Amino acid sequence: GEDLPSAQKVLDKLLVTMETVESLQSEVDAVKAVVAENGRCGPRQDGKLGDLEYAYNQLKGNFINKGQDMREGVDFLENLAELIVWGNEAKEREVAFDWSDYDPKSHPYEKDIGKRQKHFDKNLTLGKQLMKTEHPMSHIIGEDLEELCDLWTCLKDLAGVA
Repeated sequence: GEDLPSAQKVLDKLLVTMETVESLQSEVDAVKAVVAENGRCGPRQDGKLGDLEYAYNQLKGNFINKGQDMREGVDFLENLAELIVWGNEAKEREVAFDWSDYDPKSHPYEKDIGKRQKHFDKNLTLGKQLMKTEHPMSHIIGEDLEELCDLWTCLKDLAGVA
């Protein structure tokens, strides 16, 4: 969760840059309007306009892809942060548990862990996929996944859940 604010800052900067790239579209459109109004320019100018439009579309596509990657990474890290916070709180409750009230037939956090297992598994699978595809935030995702896995193992051990 510590890296979430820095990831959000990178995403915000990327979105500002994307707005700048999109503002270039108005300039490309203005040049196209002049060409349309004045008729065809020479082949050399038409080629330059085509090159400019192609370069703009490539740049825009790259920023859209990077923006989607960053949004996906931030969303994923937010989910991990929620799980880690819950896990740390559960661990604290477990350590402070009054064992004089313990019922060996039903551990107090076993149900909680069982309910969250599906969510944990889903995030673990998604995190591994993001790392396998070399997501731009792979290093952050890997660190947070490792922290979550360690915490999850500890909770399951404390609760006696297999």
